[in-house]
Amino acid sequence: MIIKVLGAVLCGVGLIWILQGVGVLPGSFMTGQSLWAVIGGLALIVGLVILTLGRRSRRDRASEAEAPSSIALSGAANDGPDCGNDGGGAD
Repeated sequence: MIIKVLGAVLCGVGLIWILQGVGVLPGSFMTGQSLWAVIGGLALIVGLVILTLGRRSRRDRASEAEAPSSIALSGAANDGPDCGNDGGGAD
């Protein structure tokens, strides 16, 4: 959850820096400075990567949580049928 918030904030800040760097969003010392557009682009890319990794790790944890139960079921299925024969011979 915190990773998603961090990624979203970084994307927002990066977008603002891009707009300031290209001169669309005035009112700052960054306005019209192409360096801030580049830094903003990098921040936006890093934010998107963080968001993507946050989503993937959540899906991985969900699939890992389901995996043990399926392994346990497959192990029980390999025991074979229980016919009541204990192998002790005929009575």
